[in-house]
Amino acid sequence: KAARTFRLLLSVDLRGFGPGAPRGERGSDWAGGTVACAGGAMNFNVRAAPGWRGGGGGGGEEVWRLAEECRRETLRFVEGRAWVPETVRLFDLGFRLGAPILDLVEAEARNPRTLGRAYSCGLSNSGVYPHAEAFDGGLRLRGVHYGTSHAGTGVLFELSCLTVAGELCGCVQAPVPIVSEADAARFAEDVRSAVAAAVKASEDAATPAAA
Repeated sequence: KAARTFRLLLSVDLRGFGPGAPRGERGSDWAGGTVACAGGAMNFNVRAAPGWRGGGGGGGEEVWRLAEECRRETLRFVEGRAWVPETVRLFDLGFRLGAPILDLVEAEARNPRTLGRAYSCGLSNSGVYPHAEAFDGGLRLRGVHYGTSHAGTGVLFELSCLTVAGELCGCVQAPVPIVSEADAARFAEDVRSAVAAAVKASEDAATPAAA
């Protein structure tokens, strides 16, 4: 079977990756705490191994290979510190000068070839939940699930993630009827299976072999 190419969209919080931030780490907020977008998106075109479709069955190694490829591309962007705030400013400048960005979005939503779906999958990862998880009365936060709207135009499958109490909470969204609820449920299970396989492969690699 031939290798498959996936086009992925990653939403990125760029506040902490401006000039002066340590290499590969977050720094101070270059937006100065103002009400600024300070967000962006990265496109990835990745080629998966022939026959791999994201589920289990030995696919854990392929998940990590693709993740490492995307990580390298992300670091290449955020470590070019001067470019991070400039990309946000350029987008803002386009709106201020009257660039037809919203018109382009509307046109893509009406595109009969894509039906407004320019990407296979979109990912929004909010990282680790930064607030208290335990409350008075023995109450404890077990998880947080949120959605990222892409009703008019966007991706076929959107995955929104947040880590709470060491557990990854994921919410899959898909535009019905372009994607059926059954296909969306199958995609969600494939994501769960792929992540589980990747974690198991990592744990197996970290476990010393028996003498």
